[in-house]
Amino acid sequence: MSGLINKILRLAVYTLITCTGACAQSLASIESKEAAIEQAQAVSNSFLGSLKSELVKAMAEGGPKNAIDVCSRKAMPLTESSAKSASYVAGLKRTSMRVRNLSNAPDERELKVLNHFASLAASNEEMPQYYLQVEKENFHFYKPIIVDAPCLSCHGTKASLAPDVLAELAKRYPEDQALGYSLGDFRGLLHVTLRRGN
Repeated sequence: MSGLINKILRLAVYTLITCTGACAQSLASIESKEAAIEQAQAVSNSFLGSLKSELVKAMAEGGPKNAIDVCSRKAMPLTESSAKSASYVAGLKRTSMRVRNLSNAPDERELKVLNHFASLAASNEEMPQYYLQVEKENFHFYKPIIVDAPCLSCHGTKASLAPDVLAELAKRYPEDQALGYSLGDFRGLLHVTLRRGN
């Protein structure tokens, strides 16, 4: 019996040591700008790809009105799950100067970056693929969101939208500001916050 207990104890100690090492590795923060950019790109591309896939599927199954329903139900949960995809991700948020969901309204930091990108767009200057801010505790990665053709079914001009789409938007988002876009317009930003190592 004592031999069995000793064997169990040795196994438990080994498991604890192994888990401790693995956990320490998984909780590691990002230390370099290069690593921050690489990881933030991966997180943002994964999230935007998943969201686009959901909306394209919804459009195919029931048109723009169905896409509005799916977006209202799944966009925020997708954002939350993507923010938990890695322990070094401290936050993930879509934001814009003209939001549809008020939960996505920009804070002061995001508004400054939005204004920077908007001024580039207004001047017809080339839009950078990202913008990185480095702080003591975090990296802040911003990826511009550009209006693509499928977006126009729900974000185009009022004159271009179907009556049932306008009615659905008015019902779900009475303070909606995210209309009047054209193909290629600057729509907003995806903001990824990564924990920075010391």
